[in-house]
Amino acid sequence: EFIKLCNTFITLFKSNNYKIKDIEVIRKKYLLNETSPFLCERTNLFLNIIKILLQNYHDNLSLKKAIDFSDMINNAAEKIHNGCDIPKYKYIIVDEYQDISKARFNLLKNLVERTGAKLFCVGDDWQSIYRFAGSDISLFTDFQKYFGYTDILKIEQTYRNSQQLIDEASKFILKNPLQLEKQLRSNKSLNYPLVFWGYEKDPTPVLQKAIQKIVSEFGKDSSILLLGRKKKKKK
Repeated sequence: EFIKLCNTFITLFKSNNYKIKDIEVIRKKYLLNETSPFLCERTNLFLNIIKILLQNYHDNLSLKKAIDFSDMINNAAEKIHNGCDIPKYKYIIVDEYQDISKARFNLLKNLVERTGAKLFCVGDDWQSIYRFAGSDISLFTDFQKYFGYTDILKIEQTYRNSQQLIDEASKFILKNPLQLEKQLRSNKSLNYPLVFWGYEKDPTPVLQKAIQKIVSEFGKDSSILLLGRKKKKKK
C-alpha cells in the first residue's frame, strides 16, 4: 500500500509539473494549515522519503537517457511555449476533457495561445474518476476562466439508464458542490433502479435469489448479464 501511495504521489506531482525543489514549498504550505502534531510528523516523514525516491527516479531516468509520460507532456508544453515550430492549427478537438491534468492543460493552452485555434472539448464532469492519475476537475468546471468566452452545449437526454436511476445518481453526485448541475432526462423507466443484496461469505445463495427474482418478474426468456470483479490474493 505504501508503494501504491508513493506511485500515486509521484504521478500527481509530475502531472502538475512540479520539481523536486517544490517539495519544500508543499511541506511549508501544508504545515502552515495543519494543527495536528501527528499529521505534521507523518507528512514530514513521508515528504522526506518521497524526496529521496523522486531524486533516485529522476537520476535513473537520466542515466538511461529516458523520459516518462509526464515528461513527454511537460517537455512538449515547454518547447511550444519557447517558440518551437508547430502547425498553424485552426481547430483543436479534445475528447474526454474531464480527465485533463494540469500538465495536459498547459500543453493545450500553449497550443491555443500559439496558434489562435478554436477549441472544442467534449466531456462530462460527472464522469471524472481519474484524480489519482492527475486529472483536475476545476480545469473543466472553470473552463471559461482559463480560455475566455465559452459556448456550452449540454446533452441532457440520455438513452442508457432509466429516469429513476438517473435521479438517484444525480442526488449523490450533486452532494459535491463543485459539480455542474444538469437536468438529465430519459424515456426509460424502472420501478426499482437500485437493489442491494448482501452476504457474509458465500455469494451463491444471494446470486440465486437475485436471478430467481428477475425470472419471476420478467419471465424465463429474459436475458441476464452478470458482471463481477474479484481481486486475486497473492500467495
